[in-house]
This record gives sequence, C-alpha cells and structure tokens, in this order.
Amino acid sequence: MTSCSKLSPSVHRPGPTSGTLSPPSAARQCRCAGTAIRSLLLTTLLLISTPYAVAADVECTERPECWPEGSAMHTGLLRRQIEDKLRKQLQQRHEELVALISTKHVNNGTEHLDDQRLVEAVQAQHKSWHQFKDNECELIGALSGGMSTWQSARAVECEMNLTSQRLRRTQHAIRCVKRIAPEDRQFNQQTCLYQLAPLAVPLEK
Repeated sequence: MTSCSKLSPSVHRPGPTSGTLSPPSAARQCRCAGTAIRSLLLTTLLLISTPYAVAADVECTERPECWPEGSAMHTGLLRRQIEDKLRKQLQQRHEELVALISTKHVNNGTEHLDDQRLVEAVQAQHKSWHQFKDNECELIGALSGGMSTWQSARAVECEMNLTSQRLRRTQHAIRCVKRIAPEDRQFNQQTCLYQLAPLAVPLEK
C-alpha cells in the first residue's frame, strides 16, 4: 500500500499502462483511510464510554436533580432534604430543652434531678412524637390520592411541615424557660412545656 508521506508528483507520474497510482487518486485513498480510522476510533470511544454514562444515570436516583423539575420524585426529594435539616435542628433544640429543665441538687454526695418525672416525660413524649408524625403523614399521603409517587411526595411534605411546627414549639419552650430564673424553674417551668402537647392544650397556654 502506498504511504501518504511518500506521495509526491516528482516520484509518481501517471501513465496509461502503469499500475502506479496517480497523485490525485493516491491522495483520495489516503484521505479515505484517515476518515475510516477516525470513524473507527470514535465508534470505539462511544462503545467504551456508553456503559459508564448509563451507569451514572442509573445511580442518580437519590437527589432532586436526578429527576425532572416538577415531577413527584423531584418534589419529594426536595422536601426530604428540608425535612432532614429541620429534624437535625429539632434534635439539637430538644437536647437543649432537656438540659434546661434538668435542674439538679446534691444530697449526701449524690446528684439528683429535681423533677425526674418531668424530664422523663418530655423525653418519652418526644420519642413518641416521631412515631405520631410518621403515621399521621402516611395517612395524609394516602388521602391525597393520585399515583403512589405523588402520595409519597405529599407524605414527605407533611413530615416537613410537622417537623417545622415541632421545632417552633420547642424553640418557644426554650425561650420561655430561659426567662425564668434558674432557682425558680423547678416550680414554674411546667407552663412553658405545654407547647409540646398541642393535642391536649392550645398553643398559647
């Protein structure tokens, strides 16, 4: 096969009986060979890269940007991100509140809680609230109707709203307790904690 680098008018001369390629036809042959090689390389690269692209698309399911904006999955995952942040903030505020109401005294070298029953009740109610939230919002999602993906999105939106509400109530309780002098909290802080039981008492108790 004739090499492109060796093609030169001074070396190859056309002749009626000669089998030697003329410069124009040899050049065309080189260009065709180069195009074929580039096409082969491009096809090979596409075949190699396609599985990775497909794998990336398959793996991208847990983030809102993996789904079309406005879809049930996009909406639900956005709400889940917000609810996760609110839940972490709520846990921090809950621990702060428990520390505030856990006034202690020392008797014969042993530390005791002044109102252990109250502290344990607040902790137990907070734990049961999470279960209440999950069950309540599962019902809300089911009641919303439509496709199951949209029902799940509505359930997550409900969780976000209830967690936000619980966070506000806990923050309100903390501010209320902090306004009471530490030496008086044992006898006056109970009023502040009614905010945590909205099913039993109104918000502004």
